[in-house]
This record gives sequence, structure tokens and C-alpha cells, in this order.
Amino acid sequence: MTLLVSLVTIFFAYFVKGFSGFGPSLIIIPVLSQFMPLDSTIYLATILDLAGGLILLLQVHHLIPWKRTSVVIIFMLFGTWAGTYLLKSLPHGLIEKMLGVIIILFVIVLWWKSAETGAEMTGWKKKMIYLVSLVSGILGGMMGISGPPIVLYMKFSRDKTVFRNELIAIFAFAAAFRLLFYWLMDINLMLSGNRMVLFGLFMLFGLLVGQVSHSRVAEETFNKTVALLLLVPALNLIF
Repeated sequence: MTLLVSLVTIFFAYFVKGFSGFGPSLIIIPVLSQFMPLDSTIYLATILDLAGGLILLLQVHHLIPWKRTSVVIIFMLFGTWAGTYLLKSLPHGLIEKMLGVIIILFVIVLWWKSAETGAEMTGWKKKMIYLVSLVSGILGGMMGISGPPIVLYMKFSRDKTVFRNELIAIFAFAAAFRLLFYWLMDINLMLSGNRMVLFGLFMLFGLLVGQVSHSRVAEETFNKTVALLLLVPALNLIF
């Protein structure tokens, strides 16, 4: 039963990734941490996020504004380094509750701002991307989930396609940073090779279905559905 839940969770998480460019760790970590140690769950989510991100990145790399995106990636690198140390030093029970609260806040904003994205930001709002990137990196290193701050910021300032493509690049590099720092900090994954292959196949299937659905499903409907589904594991982490 645990394996079935894991496979369904991974498929759905990467369906969301293929559709929107973000989201798998938000789904995988709160669900699978009910069956696995938190640090192992974060490590697994990072491996899958890197593999899935690289597959998508190969397809859209020529559409990404690399000059702007590289600044975000650099700030996330420093944040990830700091967050990895917090993962090793903070109690896992506290991290789980923090994770639940962050997901619920993300759900609220995702529901509210679920339609098409807005205009490009200017002035001090545009410069906020540096702070947002740093915070996202810290959350990624500490919880394996770097998405909420950067996703919410960019959702207000990018159109749907640019938003998706930039996030694919940002999260692929963020996952690579996390994996490196977890390895350096001796955070290990306790899963057999056969199970990892099975998880990888379901990840690929989810990505494929998500990509096909990207141009066929209304963004507002999709975002609200994901928001509702995220509430259950978030509340479970808190209570």
C-alpha cells in the first residue's frame, strides 16, 4: 500500500511539474514524509526534481532569458547553502510544521491569484527578486521546497509561458545545488535501486502527461485544483 501511495504521489507531482514548471516537492515531501524519514524524503524529492528538471530544461533552454535567470540562480545558491545547515540543526518536527504553514500560505495565494499572470514589475518591486531568490534557496536547502516565494513573485510578473520556462531552469539548478550540499552534509537516501527506477518511470510518465495537458487545460482551473489537493498534506504536517 505504501508503494502504491508513493507511485501515485510521484506521478501526480510530476504531472503538475510538466504542466506548470513547478510543484513536485510541494506534493512529494508532505505525503511521503508520512512513510519515510524527513531527510530521506527531501533527498528523494531532490533527485527526482533534478532528473525531471533537466529533461524539461533540454526542451526549453533556448526560450529562457538566461541573463535575468542566472541572477536568480546565484542568489538561490547562497540560500541553499544556508538552508542545508538548518536542515541538519533544526528538529524535524519543527521543520514539518513550518513546511505545513508555508504550503497553506502558498495555497491561499495560488487560489487568489490563479488566473493569467500580470505585467512585468519595475522599480523596487523588480529588485525584490534578489531577496525572494535568497529566501527560496534557504527554504529549498532546509525543506527541499524552494518554490513558494519565487513562484508567487513570478506569477505576479510573468506571462504563463515565460513563467513556466524560467521556473524550469531555476528549479533544475536549485535541485543540483541541494543535492551537492546534502551529499557534503552526509544526508543520505535509504531506498533500493529497484525502487528508485520504478519511481523514475512514474516521474517520466507524469511529466509526459503534464506536458500534453499544458495547452489543453485552463490555468485557473488547474491552479485551484492543485491548491485544494495541497491542503490535505499541509494540514497533516501541522496537526
